[in-house]
Amino acid sequence: MNADDTLKRMIRLGEELYGAVDLEEEKDSLLESLRGVGAETRSRVESALDTFGESALDEAINRLDRAQEQLLAGRSIGELSDAEITDYSELGNLKVVLSARRVRLAADGDALAWFIEDVWPVLRKVAPVLLTLLV
Repeated sequence: MNADDTLKRMIRLGEELYGAVDLEEEKDSLLESLRGVGAETRSRVESALDTFGESALDEAINRLDRAQEQLLAGRSIGELSDAEITDYSELGNLKVVLSARRVRLAADGDALAWFIEDVWPVLRKVAPVLLTLLV
């Protein structure tokens, strides 16, 4: 799987997870709801999360660097519109969250919590612009 596919798969996974429960729930309650989903859904989610290993995430982070370069299109950050600066920043935030995966998993080992609490809130903000930049 290439970096574009990894990022697209993360977006689809987030959409699937959030479609399975009430979006208005608090994070703790949301995690409990997701832990209580059927075995088939849980298995599919865990399998998807397993594909986001270190090398896949490193490639995704490098792809996010390239997406930021695409957004700049040879301009400086100061030349970007307000909306473009927001998109550029959100891409950077996603890089930070993906980079922090090792620390988070070493702390509690809960990949589902990492995805729900750390990745998806940032990814869903930047998904529309990211999807236009991916192949």
